[in-house]
Amino acid sequence: MMTKEMIFDEFKIVQKKDARKKKNDYAHTIAYLQGHVDAKKQHPNQYRNLDIKFDNLIKMYASGDPDMYNYKKLGIEPLWMKEQREEQEEKEKKKIGIKNVKKDIIIESIDTIN
Repeated sequence: MMTKEMIFDEFKIVQKKDARKKKNDYAHTIAYLQGHVDAKKQHPNQYRNLDIKFDNLIKMYASGDPDMYNYKKLGIEPLWMKEQREEQEEKEKKKIGIKNVKKDIIIESIDTIN
């Protein structure tokens, strides 16, 4: 019987193999997921307690950029995109002259205490 922990541990190993390659095409990851799709068809009782949709994962990694696939299909913003957006917002705030509101409140409250 397969468990999520077993699959996640194996998946991390496969991702490390893909990360070592210069060209990141996720070939090992896709092959690993395809192996589970085939095994699930042949031995459904081994996977009956799992709710992992291997077909969707294969589509995601076959797209070439799983982060952008999730962003386009599910609206999940990649971390790098979020950081870039937040940096841009901070630059715009500084440009306009808006300071951090929390710091202003703390300073004002300290001034009123004294």
